Formats: sequence, structure tokens, C-alpha cells
Amino acid sequence: MPSLMYLAKEEFVTQLENAAKTEFEEARLERIDFWNSINVSSQEFGDLSSSMAFRIAKQYGKSPHEVAQHILRHMKRTQLIKEFTESSGYLNSVFDRVAYSKSVIETVIDEKEFYGSSNLGKGEKTLIEYPAVNPTKPLHVGHLRNLLLGDSLANILAFCGYSVEREDYIDDLGLQVAELVWGHIHLGSKNAQNKKYDQFLGELYVEVNKALEKDGVKEEIETILKKMEQGNTDEARLSRSISEKCVLAQYETAFNYKVYHNVLIWESDIVAAKLLGAAVDLAKAKGAVITPEEEKYKGTLALDLKQVKDISKEFENPEERYKVLIRSNGVATYAMKDFAFHLWKFGLLKDSFSYSQIIQKQPNGACLYSSSKSGEKRGFGNAKKVINIIDMRQSHEQSTVKALLKLTGSADSASNLTHVAYAIVEIGGKDLSGRSGTWLSSEKNYTADDLLRETTAKAKEKVESSKKISGKKNTDEVAKAIALSAIRFEYLRVGPEKKIDFSWERALNFEANSGPYVMYMYARARSILGKAAYEETQLEARDYGFINNDEFKVIKLISMAQDIAEKSANEYRPNVITDYLLDLSSTFSAFYERNQVIKGGESKNIRLAIVYSAMHAMGNMLRLLGVEPIESM
Repeated sequence: MPSLMYLAKEEFVTQLENAAKTEFEEARLERIDFWNSINVSSQEFGDLSSSMAFRIAKQYGKSPHEVAQHILRHMKRTQLIKEFTESSGYLNSVFDRVAYSKSVIETVIDEKEFYGSSNLGKGEKTLIEYPAVNPTKPLHVGHLRNLLLGDSLANILAFCGYSVEREDYIDDLGLQVAELVWGHIHLGSKNAQNKKYDQFLGELYVEVNKALEKDGVKEEIETILKKMEQGNTDEARLSRSISEKCVLAQYETAFNYKVYHNVLIWESDIVAAKLLGAAVDLAKAKGAVITPEEEKYKGTLALDLKQVKDISKEFENPEERYKVLIRSNGVATYAMKDFAFHLWKFGLLKDSFSYSQIIQKQPNGACLYSSSKSGEKRGFGNAKKVINIIDMRQSHEQSTVKALLKLTGSADSASNLTHVAYAIVEIGGKDLSGRSGTWLSSEKNYTADDLLRETTAKAKEKVESSKKISGKKNTDEVAKAIALSAIRFEYLRVGPEKKIDFSWERALNFEANSGPYVMYMYARARSILGKAAYEETQLEARDYGFINNDEFKVIKLISMAQDIAEKSANEYRPNVITDYLLDLSSTFSAFYERNQVIKGGESKNIRLAIVYSAMHAMGNMLRLLGVEPIESM
């Protein structure tokens, strides 16, 4: 059902629209215009505010104050709004605090860990792909942005009623893997036993790229790549073995960050399933691709970008007329292979994969499946909505896939394909590169493993210096929980479109405006409830009469949890959640610092109920970010 804040806005909009159209019937206004004029206002001017009088005033040549006064006389109190006022042309609504607060608190008590959830998605199957890191290196602090962004969005979408499938694409046939196969053959793997396997591979990969300067090495690697693509060769088997061991090592890291998946789809299995051939046949049959006459494109299969200029801004003024999808040597480009993969994702091609268990039980209790040569059929893919977490440098390729879907008669799938583009993570203004090894450092590596170790050590120092926590049995668990909240907040509070210039100092900052700050507020709420031996009980009507301004500010923010979750889901922006949590935490802090709770006299019951409600709102929103709150800090 809609949130209470939504219902209050609905009541305001209805009164506003009816009154405005009564007084200004010739005004060119739609209901959406009234909705867009509404904002949550500062408490001194009421609870909601509308700027609609300013828009009408321009049409009629009147002052906003005069227009607002005319509208105001037709507005009547509603179930949640007790009065309407005007201030400098703005129309304001004042909530009925008793009715509003009672509904919020009773809803939280009833829904608990589900408070803030919704049925926005109506069970629609949504496949979200992340992080799709090449199986050639450990996850570094750049990959971590993809991993955490994908995980949190999957949590948010599931909370909002979507049926979410978490998928990871593994490119085990790429040039990078071929280079590692060459490295295994010619440089050996003697150091593999002394290191985490993905760390070993990352360092080997750097060594291989140094060896590329030698004569003949590049040609040897190209030969290996061709044999890998043939399948059922020693090179193909070694490639899969190396890749699987690397992926399992990468998932050790993912599990430490509490990130889990449903299924891995391997590039080699896509080739074996002959999805590419089926995709090419479909594109040809629908006239989506052509063989250009120009000598430059002779023998290729390409997309005519003039044909798709209206599909995406990416194609409005292309530098080249054609986008090559199959090269003259018969090799498919990334975009063409990805198009084939998306036909599977949307169920437009038969699922010919078999699936086996690559990890029988992840730490969250769920099995991790993998496409494989042998196994059983499962219900993966065939999604209504597909979301790809891929950095913005791949925007052109993603637009190409969308264009191909539309041109092959799958306009509905094209409209349901979303590319969540994010800016890269830099260190000192420089990009992280696996090939050149910029994630390696003489002092410390910029891997996700190193980041968690460093942050946990820093958190443990804080924990051991705390009189409240030091000496407890779960000190290490608390330190890791604090570290994870710090890292996740550091990554997720930044809008996806903005670059992150990573620094250890900022990542290890546990002060206000951080994950640990919100964790502390949650723990503070639990502590208050524990000391008061609070039990969930229905409040008496008189208890709601004691609500003051500090308390009602918290209640209003609590009431917005569902709106915030849905906004985050609709916009694919976890930073909407982080901003809300910081706002709720600081408002909650101001409330309990200025108002005694346990010794609150007649206000004790309502204040405890507010603490209980705030705790659930904070806890539920933290979990959407992948942060499990702890009881004490």
C-alpha cells in the first residue's frame, strides 16, 4: 500500500487541485503539475508546501500571495491534514500530528523488518548483472564500486517487490585470459601456492604484459586464443581451470563484503550453446544488420547508425557511418556477443545452458550455480527487466545492444534494458589498470582485500579504545561490521555519475556523515530500548498528545522510508538511501539529546515508540545498502 507520506501528499494535491480549478478554471494545469509543486517543508511553515500559486500568478498577472489567498479559502481539512496556511505565496499543509503519528508507529510495529518495503515491482522478474570482472586479477578498489553498487541495487529492488536474479558474467575467452594461459605455460605458477590465487594471477598478468615486448610472444598468445575459442583443446581446458580458480578466489572477497549471487554465466558456455550464431541469424532475418559496400567494411556485418539515430543520443552524430559487429575475419565484436547474451537474458532465445553447483552453500545459505557443459536445467534468465552495472565508458556498446533489440522486433525488451553507468574510481587522479598493475604498490595494494583488512584494523583500534565495547567477546565481529559500513557508505553515498578519487584517509574516516555514524545511532536506539525493557504495545490516545516538534520531525522522516526506497529503485541510485539515513540519524540524535526518553515522564511511552520506530527504519535502510547493523557500539 502507499506510504503515509504519499497519502498525505495525495490529500494535499486533491484539495489543491479542486480549489485551484474552482478559482482559476482557465489555468492550463494537469494533476501532475500539482504533484510536482509539492515539497516537504521546514516545520515552521507546516509539513508540506506547494509553489503552485507562483505558476498560476504568471498566467493571470497576479501576485502569488493574492492567488494563494483565493485558493486557500476553498481548501478543507482531511484525514491527515488539519489545516492549510499561506506564507509569501506558498500554500502549506499542517498535519494532524495525532492521526499521522499513530498511523506511522502502528505500521512500524506491525511490519517491523518489512517496514518501508513495497510492491512497486509487482513480482516482475529482474536480472541484474554485476560485477563481471575478468578472471585475471583480484577485485581492486575500482571493481568494488561495481560490486557494491550492483549488490545494493539488487537489495533495493527486491525490497520494492521485484523478483531479482543476481547474475555474474565471466569472460573466460578474452585476450587477457589467453595471456595468462601463455604465462602459465612459459613463466610457471610456482608462486601460486604462497598467495591468494587471484592475487597471484594479477601479478602474473603484469609480468606477461612486460614479456609482450619480446618478439613472437604476441603471435603465440593469438594462437592460444584461437585454440581456446575452438573448445575441447588443452588450451581451452587450461583457460577454464585458471578462470574458475580465479573466480572462486574473487568470491572469497565478495563473501567478505557480504555479496552473493544466484548464477555465473561463462563466455565459453555462450559459445558452446551457439547463442552467437542464433543472434546473427535473427539480426540478418530482421534486416537489422547489413554488409556495407564500402571497401573499408568489405566482408563485415555491421549496424547502419543512420538507421538508429533516433534510438539513442549515442548515435546522433557518429564519427563512423557503420558499427561493425562481425569483422571480416569472422570474429564477433563485444557488442554482437553481448546482443546474443541479452537475447538469452530476455528469454528471446531458448535457454540451452546446463547448470551445476559451483559453490554448494554461500555464507548466506544459498547455492551459487554456474553454466556448465553438464548439469541440469534451471529457470535462469527469461527476465522482464534487465539491469547492467557497467562503467560509463561502455555506454556506446550498451546502446548498440538496445538498438539491436529494437531492430529485431524486441522493442519491449529494449525499453526494459537499463544501463546503470558509473564513473570510474581513480587513485590520485589516475585510472586503475590491471595490465600495467597500477593497483599494485610497494607499500600496500589497492585490492578490495587490502581495503577491508586496513579498515577493519582501524575499526578495531576504535573498538578497543571504547569503554562500552572493549572486552566483549565479539570485538572482531563489531570491528568488521563497522569497517564494512564505512566502506559501503564511502562508495554508495556518491552518485554513480561522479568519479571517486579513492584515498585511504577518507575511507578510514568514521566520523559524522559516515556508515559507522548511522550504525552508532541504530545501536544507541537499541540501547535505550534495552535499558527501558521496551515491549511492543499499543499506545493510548493520550500518549500522542505529548508529541513535540523534535519528535514529530523524526516521525515524519520515519514515514518517508517507503518513498525513499522506491525513489532509489526507480532512479537506480543507492545514494538516495545514504542521504536519507544521514538525515534520519542526525534528526534522531537531536531528538534524544534534547529530550529524555526513559525519564521522560508522561512522554516516556511515545518517546520509546519513536525510538523503536526509528531503529527499524534505520536498520531496514542499512540492510538495503548491504550493512547489517549491530546491537552495541
